[in-house]
Amino acid sequence: MYCIACGAQNGDQDKFCNRCGKPLVTSAAAAAAVVVSPSVPAAPSAAYRSGNRLVVPKGAPLPGYCVKCAQPAAGEPIKKIFFWHNPWIFLVALISPIIYIIVAVIVRKRAELMIPVCDEHRQRRKNMIIATWILVLGFIPAGILVGSLISDSDTAGGVGILTSTVLLIAAFVTGAKAATLRPREITDSSATFSGVGEQFLALLPSR
Repeated sequence: MYCIACGAQNGDQDKFCNRCGKPLVTSAAAAAAVVVSPSVPAAPSAAYRSGNRLVVPKGAPLPGYCVKCAQPAAGEPIKKIFFWHNPWIFLVALISPIIYIIVAVIVRKRAELMIPVCDEHRQRRKNMIIATWILVLGFIPAGILVGSLISDSDTAGGVGILTSTVLLIAAFVTGAKAATLRPREITDSSATFSGVGEQFLALLPSR
C-alpha cells in the first residue's frame, strides 16, 4: 500500500505510514474523501516506473530510499532543479549558438525534485563534483605545464593542447557521473528520469 501523503510503500496491514507517520487509507477511501470534500486538493500521485525510467508527477515525493541502490536514505534529500527541452532544438545551435540559448531558455521545462540518497552515493557524488572542478580549473594550466617540459617548441604546443583537451573531456565525464538523475522529458504534469538504480525502480508500481 502506498501512502497518499508522501508516496512511501507500506505493508498491506499497516495502519500508519512507516515514513511520514500519517494514517494509511485505501484508494477507495481516498476517492470517497475527494468526493465528500471537493474543495480539498487531491494529494500528489505517487512516482512510478516506466520500463527502466522513473516518472515523477509534479509535486509527488520519492520514497525514502536511495535512488541508486534502494538502501534507506540518509540525511537530507538532495534538492535539485532540472531543465529540459526537446532535443531537436539543439539543431538551432548549428545556425547560431546565441539563438539556441535564447530559444532554449524560452521553451525549456522545469522540474524540482528532492532526491533521497544513501551515505555512500552521496559521497560518490561529492567526489565526482570535486574531481570535475579540479579538471575544469586545471586543464589549461596543466596543458601549459606539460608543454613547458618539452624542449621542442613545435611538439610542445601540440602536446600541451592535447593534454588540455584530454583533461577537458575527463571533466565532462566526471560531471556526467556526478549527476544523480538525468531528465529525459519534462512536461507540465510530470518529469521522466534515467540513471535510476534497478533496485529503486523495483520498489515502485509499474505503468
